[in-house]
Amino acid sequence: MPVVLLYDLMTAAIAALFLIRVATEDGFLPWEKTGLAALFLVPLFSRDLSAASHLPLAPIALAGLLALIAARLRHELGQPLALRAAKSAL
Repeated sequence: MPVVLLYDLMTAAIAALFLIRVATEDGFLPWEKTGLAALFLVPLFSRDLSAASHLPLAPIALAGLLALIAARLRHELGQPLALRAAKSAL
């Protein structure tokens, strides 16, 4: 397994932290905590599991993070404009 995939997970942690910050302010979406916990655990086991299964887990975890970000974005953009303005004023 290329080591660069593990470094990709390290940079994805920055995006996950922004997602956690927004979620603690507005509340977590369904499955968001589970997805973030799985993203946290992937670097611990990805090297061994990838070697055993010949399936790289890091890109799958990154795709999962992208799905969580897309769900959060869809949730935020689905709110009425007045509600979003009131949240940004706080």
